[in-house]
Amino acid sequence: MTKAEQKRLEKQAKDDFIDAATNVVLNSIGKHLIERTKKCAVCMNANGRNRYFNFERYGEHLRIAIYRTGDIDFRFHEFCHTEVEIRAVHYENVPENPEAAISQLQTDIDMVIDCFLNYYWHAFMDYQWLSTLEMDWRERIKYFMEECKDL
Repeated sequence: MTKAEQKRLEKQAKDDFIDAATNVVLNSIGKHLIERTKKCAVCMNANGRNRYFNFERYGEHLRIAIYRTGDIDFRFHEFCHTEVEIRAVHYENVPENPEAAISQLQTDIDMVIDCFLNYYWHAFMDYQWLSTLEMDWRERIKYFMEECKDL
């Protein structure tokens, strides 16, 4: 296989991953908004191969960014807190097992959107900055949701 053919195959694999990730976000939005009764604005912007999904409520923001590089970021913001940006997917780790990466992304996006829509975002942002919680971002979100599920 020539270098050009290899590069073409790698580009196609990355494009397929970006398309699959976009479908994951769109499906999750549909699933979580179907029973939504409170106001929430959801907007999708596409700029080339970059896709941005913005969720907004008064003073509260969640942004999911899928870049043409294959990287995926979550940005959390609340008017009392500084914006937190998390790299959810580093594409350089994906090519070995894209199915597993998509499966993990589905779990992550469902968790993040559920947290934004159904939990107190200000308290969630407090949990992102607690230095006593030496956990990765997934564990912090799960911990927060477990602590607040009965409130």
